[in-house]
Amino acid sequence: MIRPPARARPTGFPQQDSRRPMNKLSILCLLAVAAPVAAQNDRIYWVDGTVTEKVTVTDFDLTQIKYKSRNGDESASSDRVARLEVEKVQDEYKRAYGAATDQDRYNNFMGKAEELINKPDLFLAQFGLIEAIRLQMTVGQPAEGFAVFDKMLKELPQSGFIPEGYRLKLQYYLGTKTGAPSAKTVAATYAKEAAQNGWPNGYVHEASFYEIMAEAAGGQLQPDALVGKLKSLQSQVEGGFPAVANQVRLQIANVQLGAKQLDEARKIFEDLSKLPSADEATLAGAQLGLGHVYFEQGDPANTEPYRAALLAFLRVYLMHKEAPPSTRAEALYYAAEACDKWRGPDAAAMARRLRGYLRRDFGDSEWAKRG
Repeated sequence: MIRPPARARPTGFPQQDSRRPMNKLSILCLLAVAAPVAAQNDRIYWVDGTVTEKVTVTDFDLTQIKYKSRNGDESASSDRVARLEVEKVQDEYKRAYGAATDQDRYNNFMGKAEELINKPDLFLAQFGLIEAIRLQMTVGQPAEGFAVFDKMLKELPQSGFIPEGYRLKLQYYLGTKTGAPSAKTVAATYAKEAAQNGWPNGYVHEASFYEIMAEAAGGQLQPDALVGKLKSLQSQVEGGFPAVANQVRLQIANVQLGAKQLDEARKIFEDLSKLPSADEATLAGAQLGLGHVYFEQGDPANTEPYRAALLAFLRVYLMHKEAPPSTRAEALYYAAEACDKWRGPDAAAMARRLRGYLRRDFGDSEWAKRG
């Protein structure tokens, strides 16, 4: 074996006088320089709109998120997390993210998640399941999405994405005419699980919000009683739980819209639509609300508000693709209606195209059946 000359040393290592023994500090310095440093390229998006970058997320469950930063090991309550970008997830699910069709994406997410469950690597497996759920809900396959959520509850009962699974399920039921009883059942289950198992308070409050909305959808709350319950919840969440507070404010504005309190509703919708911390459902709902405010302000002698309504409705459909399908379908329906009332250049042709998109993308929705 040929050895390098005695003087040769790897570049970047500290030089040590061979006549003096290496002390403990010298050894530690040598190891610090020699040890490879793992790249920290993950991002954590918090519900208050802030972002923590250059970290490595190591765990995410129902109670907390754990991550490594330059300061060492850190953690936070899981209800503070709005979204995660994890480099290892992108690598593991590369084929799924790059698939050409929705079905191929779904198959790849599920296949890789199954592989990781069996490995087991439950931390990475949960990302594949939640992506599969989101995908099925977006493309209008709720039954398949619910089946994947059931699998998550069984295989990964501590997953940090379980509250999102409940949320997606509730948004679907509340977006249908006949979904109120199912929404009430799911909301009660969510509330029970959160309260009895010590989930963070953000999830407990969110479950309470959906219980209120399920009551309202079932006709058990008149508008004044609904607003009273929402404002009571608002007093508990304002300041400390922004994600729930945004949902509450959106629904208060919707009640005001229904009561033709347009100025009050518009202010809330505008404020919410500018919030960087709001989730897709809230942002889309706020933009939808603005569209309805503009729509109500139009009349045959003043059609310009219908054009403003059209633009707001189109923003919902085009810019918020991860919003609940019922919200995007409603936006398309009213975008076509706004075209009819605006009567601007090419408005009739545009209305026909929009109704075509509604039938194509949301053919099973109540809005497509109306149009």
